[in-house]
Amino acid sequence: MNNIHPPKWVDHLLEWYCNDEYIDEVIGDLHEFFYERLRQRNAIIARFMYLFDAIRSINELNMKKDYVEYSSSRSLNLMNASFNGFRNLKKRKFITGINLLGFTIGLTCFILFFNFYENESHFDDFHKRGDQIYRITQTGISEGQTYGLALTPFPLGPTLQNDYPEVIQTRLYQTFRKVPFLSLGEGKEAFYEDKLFFTDSSFFDIFTYDLIQGNPTEALKNPGSIVITERLSQKYFGNADPMNQLIWLEGKMPFTVTGVAKNPSDKAHFTFNALAALQNIEDIFRATGNTFPHNGWYWTAVHTYMLMPEDIDESVFRGLLTELKDRHLPENYTHVAGYDIQRLGDIHLGSDLNGEIQPNRKGSDLRLYLIAGVVILLIASINFINVSTSQSTERLKELSVKRIFGASKWQLIAQIMLESGMLVLFAFICSMALSIVLLPYFNQLLETNLLVGDLFTFKACLIYLASVLTIILLAGIYPALHAVALVNIMGPRLGVLARGKFKSPLVRKSLVVLQFTISSLMIFFTLIINNQYSLLINKELKFDMEEVFMIPIKGSSVKDNITAFKQRLLQSPRFLGASTVSDVVGEKTVFGRFTIGDDTEDTPMNMLSVDFDFLKTFDIKLKEGRNYDPEIHSDSNAFLINEDAVRLFENGNWQELGIEDRPVIGVIDDFHFASLFHKMGPLLIRINDDWANFLAVKMAPGDLVASANELAALWSEFDKVQPFDGFYLEEAIQRSYEDESQLRSLLSTFSSIAMLLAILGLFALVNYTVKFRIKEIGIRKVLGASYRDVLNLIFREFDVLFGLACLLSFSIGVYLAREWLMQFPYRIELNAKPFLLTTGILVAITAITIFLSSRRAVLVNPVETLAEE
Repeated sequence: MNNIHPPKWVDHLLEWYCNDEYIDEVIGDLHEFFYERLRQRNAIIARFMYLFDAIRSINELNMKKDYVEYSSSRSLNLMNASFNGFRNLKKRKFITGINLLGFTIGLTCFILFFNFYENESHFDDFHKRGDQIYRITQTGISEGQTYGLALTPFPLGPTLQNDYPEVIQTRLYQTFRKVPFLSLGEGKEAFYEDKLFFTDSSFFDIFTYDLIQGNPTEALKNPGSIVITERLSQKYFGNADPMNQLIWLEGKMPFTVTGVAKNPSDKAHFTFNALAALQNIEDIFRATGNTFPHNGWYWTAVHTYMLMPEDIDESVFRGLLTELKDRHLPENYTHVAGYDIQRLGDIHLGSDLNGEIQPNRKGSDLRLYLIAGVVILLIASINFINVSTSQSTERLKELSVKRIFGASKWQLIAQIMLESGMLVLFAFICSMALSIVLLPYFNQLLETNLLVGDLFTFKACLIYLASVLTIILLAGIYPALHAVALVNIMGPRLGVLARGKFKSPLVRKSLVVLQFTISSLMIFFTLIINNQYSLLINKELKFDMEEVFMIPIKGSSVKDNITAFKQRLLQSPRFLGASTVSDVVGEKTVFGRFTIGDDTEDTPMNMLSVDFDFLKTFDIKLKEGRNYDPEIHSDSNAFLINEDAVRLFENGNWQELGIEDRPVIGVIDDFHFASLFHKMGPLLIRINDDWANFLAVKMAPGDLVASANELAALWSEFDKVQPFDGFYLEEAIQRSYEDESQLRSLLSTFSSIAMLLAILGLFALVNYTVKFRIKEIGIRKVLGASYRDVLNLIFREFDVLFGLACLLSFSIGVYLAREWLMQFPYRIELNAKPFLLTTGILVAITAITIFLSSRRAVLVNPVETLAEE
């Protein structure tokens, strides 16, 4: 206890700051208090309270004379100004609450969407040589139109590396039309793994991923090798060592674990749970039921990446790819326009090609979200200006008294700016706390992976600081100048309004117009997106997708015994029909080239491979000819086409010309075999059991859960190895439009927030207007004006503002809506309904706001308002 003393540095601070005449007395008293606390409590509390007492002991009386004047005019004045500012904010609780709410909402939106933008803009940045990594893409030609593919043929990568040894390449292959499953052997539980890639041994030479166990240069060198992530290791092996253990692909092909990788970052345009060696591709094909040849140039099935040599320019390398195409591709491959390259960093936000590994973000949508966050913050600032200036009249006496006692205009401005700064800083603290609370819901809504730590990066903190200072300056300066300009200390009474140039609040009216323009624009665009989304979801696809359950069957025992499986299935009254299909109907199809009649050139057509029950299962109408008949053996070599394909035949003579020397036996109704992001186009349907990747089961209405359980039980009878899996077709089709659904939800939220802030701004402006015209209203009431007359007078004050806001918002809205709708082949037509509905919403909200904010002033006895006159 005797060795514990007060902090020396605090004593030195006091000696530096206090007058020599009082220093001994001050330090003596503080030491006495310190040792008393030390006896009663402990050293930590005693030292903390010693510092606190030292700070409290500093005042003008014991300061050195050199500091008294400085402290009086600077430090104490700042402290007093802060206390006064806090007292003024606390005094006007309602207005402070409105401003605080507006800024908190605005800053929260800005913080979340800025960090979302930052997060999405820096995908794939963790690769050490990311600026040298490129993906090779293929450009194709169909009906005179070019299209892009993220996929390339198997031989492209090895051929490129063989022709140009300085280029390092690697390929990624995912099992074709099938999610593979892994297990630890017969009788062990199996799991579908949609993030299993087969790749070359050069994978780790290009991409930067750390291995916890294993050597990255050797891990994928031998056939039958597999590298798994930590999460997959825990899933299959628990806490046991996975190295050199066997994992079975589809229960048929063993892979040896040769490495364990750290869980990959989610901030990449593709993520993996396992990487298997691609060398033994034939065995992989057999295990997964694939019959396509891998050594041709026609089938595009792999994603090819390369490490660009530093001494080669992009334009030069594109020329090398052209030379490679001309040298190696067969002459009849006219559908291949060429090959191109994409920077790794441009893929996530700049690529929307066919065959992406996983969906990428649209850069335009990302910018829209950021702009929306900035706009919400702008509206909150505008709202603050309007609310603050509307309250200026209540502070006239206070400001006038300060002017009389010698305060300069700049001191008054500084006082008001300080209050604005305190409010913004407190709103920022609230918004940071709210952002942390909302982060999980925000991640779920936008399907992103922001962490709390991402909100506090150095760059983010600099942006926050700059944003807060900018808001304080821009949003605080006008209310401060306005309040000071209203002070007229030369008048006969304190607080008389200096009307003059501030009689007509043009600036505030302009800000309200801007607020309502943005709000009405958001409402209008929300209605447009809602209508377009409803079209995508509710458009008649001309096939029955309700209660259709899709089961992946590729590589399964069910596919090998599909006839027996279907017979057993249809014995149950719970199932009305079943058909095998090559693709998810209504979502996508494969693309092929076929010879029509005696044509010398191939014609591009979409293609579905089905069985004899396809039309019945999906209730697709036959327009001409006949359907497939299982009793007619030759039908297995015949085609059905849709109405759009008829135009490809000379004079529509499909009966005689045929396709690929095979007959066309019927024409079906044009149904939407792909998503509504694609034009319907010509479709060819054929019988082909090899391409049976899914079994579509039409369930009877009723207990669908019981039907699915019965289906799973039947599956387990036919296949003891592959797990049962499936999905409802209707849900899969709706998931195709998740981006539009997400945009609709976000814009609806933005519209609500913008409208709320606009209402607060309008409320403030009406208050301001009524206070300026309170005596005029009193005189009118004395002269016989009715309650309705006075309300009409106030309403007319905002007619022009409302009309101007609508005119501006609709002009901008029509342009933006047309641009946005152009991306959809099937889109709504712009009509008067969204305009009228937007106007109705704004009129109703404006009328209610004006009525509620002016009603009290209108009902005041005119004797009270005219008493001072």
